[in-house]
Amino acid sequence: MACDGIYEADIFSRQDVIDWIAAKMEKTDDLAQICASLLDECLERGSHDNMSAMIIEFKDGTDYAAEVEFVPGPWYDGEQDKKFQTAYTADALAAGFALEKALALRQVNESKKSSTTG
Repeated sequence: MACDGIYEADIFSRQDVIDWIAAKMEKTDDLAQICASLLDECLERGSHDNMSAMIIEFKDGTDYAAEVEFVPGPWYDGEQDKKFQTAYTADALAAGFALEKALALRQVNESKKSSTTG
């Protein structure tokens, strides 16, 4: 992402910026350095406008993704709570817990909590 100071007076076209950055990424993975170098290059090419740029790299995050953690909250059993109960059950199922197991886990968590605070 870049402001118009990068593109003014034919300093760089959008595709030129992409190509320039891609070439730099073949030599280093330091995106901050590449971005700083881009701004320096614009100055060398004659840019007189203010400049700002940000390089965003999207990567596969599966190697640092956290496992799903399900911490069941309190259960409300009233007739007026049917929508809540449906959503609670769906959340438990999405985390791999049947409702009964989720409620049992809630009891275990509450027992642990009261034993450490009491």
